[in-house]
Amino acid sequence: MHLADTARYQSGVFSRHQALTSGMSAKVVRRRLAEGSWVEPANNVYADAGLEMTRTTWQWAAVLSSGERAVVSHRSAAQVWAMPVSAPPRPEVSVPKSSHPGPGPRIKVRAIDVPPGDVQSHHGLPVTSRQRTVVDCLLTLPPQQGRALLRPRLTTRLGPTARARASRA
Repeated sequence: MHLADTARYQSGVFSRHQALTSGMSAKVVRRRLAEGSWVEPANNVYADAGLEMTRTTWQWAAVLSSGERAVVSHRSAAQVWAMPVSAPPRPEVSVPKSSHPGPGPRIKVRAIDVPPGDVQSHHGLPVTSRQRTVVDCLLTLPPQQGRALLRPRLTTRLGPTARARASRA
C-alpha cells in the first residue's frame, strides 16, 4: 500500500514506521518536517501541513503514537459509538500495562490490559467494544454523566413503569 493510501485510510495521518516501510528515507522524513510540508501531531505520527485535525484524525494519531496494541477507549470510544458523554479534552487510548508509550501531552494514555474480545474495529480504528466502553466510562465519569450514559440503555429494555422511574433518576 502506498503511503498516501495509508494516510487516507487513517484519516490523513501515518506513523514514522509506515513512512519508512513505504520506501521513504529517514532523511526525506526529516526534510519534510523541517520545511513544514508535514506536521507531527503526536510522537512519530505525521500529516500533511494543511490537514484539518478532526476528532477521528486525533484518535488515529493517538493510536498510532501509542503502540501496536493501543485502542481508543473511555470517552473517545463513547464518541465513536455516539454515546451521550462530554468530549474529552484530548483523545483517550488504553495500552497494555507492560508497554511504555511516549505519546506526549496531547493524548490521555491509560495503562489497562484490554482483552482482544473487548476490541472492535470501527472503519479500521481499534476501539473498545460498546459494552467495554460503557464500563470504562462508568468507572471514570462523574455520577451524573454515568447516569446519562446508562439511561437510554436501561429504558430500551424496561417496561413502561420502570422506564418512567429511570427517566426521573
